[in-house]
Amino acid sequence: MDKDAKNRLIEAAMPLFPAKGYAGVSIREIAEAAHVNSAAISYYFGGKEGLYEAVLDVLFSQIDDAIHTVDVLQEEPQEFIQRFAMMVLNIHMHNPYIMLYLYQELSHPSPYLEQIIQKHIRKAFNTIYIAISKGISAGIFKKDINIEHAVMSLAGIINFYFFMTPVRKIVLKNYADNEKEYVQQAISIFLNGIRRNCDEKKHT
Repeated sequence: MDKDAKNRLIEAAMPLFPAKGYAGVSIREIAEAAHVNSAAISYYFGGKEGLYEAVLDVLFSQIDDAIHTVDVLQEEPQEFIQRFAMMVLNIHMHNPYIMLYLYQELSHPSPYLEQIIQKHIRKAFNTIYIAISKGISAGIFKKDINIEHAVMSLAGIINFYFFMTPVRKIVLKNYADNEKEYVQQAISIFLNGIRRNCDEKKHT
């Protein structure tokens, strides 16, 4: 077997699953796109289901990689949130399929949805939770905010932009895509919303 066949199968399958749905993609179609024999899918992954799981792992492990490049305990909370947001942007920019798979899993859950959440998304949630908690303890963020709500708001602010790409292109016909500018402005709005103001600090 070609030692690169495994990676080629993952790369070939990545756009096919969200485009046609899991059931709509055949083993033969994936193998032809990867320029390998159909038997390679069983050899490397045990079948189409195993290949789908491998694609999900490759996609969502990028979140883990991003988390490991920063230390939430060492950085200032605001700077950490800004850096984390830009890392998420970078993931979206380099791999637009990640949002398609997440949407597909949320709409039609596979047996792997919980695995994605527990193995990858929960880590991101916990990391942001720590950053906001640290900001509250340091007197930077408002002490009465619901941290879980704040984390969900941050996730929505960053990711919804990419969910809305098809709608955005129709509704905002003259809109010039500038993902970096959007994320920077969105994070600024988010931080201004949870940051303590001067009056609050005077009364503590």
